[in-house]
Amino acid sequence: FTSFSYALFSENIDQVKDKYINLYLRFYDADKKITTKRTDKNIIFEVKELVKNKNPKINSLLKEDHTLLKEDHISLKTDFYWQNGTTNYVKAVSLDYEKEESIIEKSLLIDNQLKHLKKQITERNSRIDLLVAPPSNSDFNGAYEQALSILLEEKNGYRLIYNNNEFIDYADKIINEIELNPKD
Repeated sequence: FTSFSYALFSENIDQVKDKYINLYLRFYDADKKITTKRTDKNIIFEVKELVKNKNPKINSLLKEDHTLLKEDHISLKTDFYWQNGTTNYVKAVSLDYEKEESIIEKSLLIDNQLKHLKKQITERNSRIDLLVAPPSNSDFNGAYEQALSILLEEKNGYRLIYNNNEFIDYADKIINEIELNPKD
């Protein structure tokens, strides 16, 4: 048995993760760098934390309802929504994959889902805000740029794209627009 280890409490989930990885896995292949993939859930957590840290009152106005936009056999599940006169459905799009093909395939899938759901989205007086995160492997930057261009092709009113560098701006936008147009 090894000696006792102590727990770490932190609001920063990455700090906790790194601590436990180093604590429990340090004996295994120490030369390899352990990286975790950025998931859709990570993106949503990050944006909600930004909103909560800047204005905790606004956080309660981000609705957890995973709305399913559906038309015939085509559907899209959103991560959360907020309102400011229009309903802003938020969908995280992590493009952090092991293969370049997966990056392109995910962007094509979401692009085509949104094209087919465009009528329903506009009829609901809604829009889709896509929060897009790049792959951690910089060798895939070309595929990421192509994926962004696919998602941006149909950018008009009902679909807005926020990439990794704009998450802070997006959190500010949520706070400012909800405060300007209070619903509750």
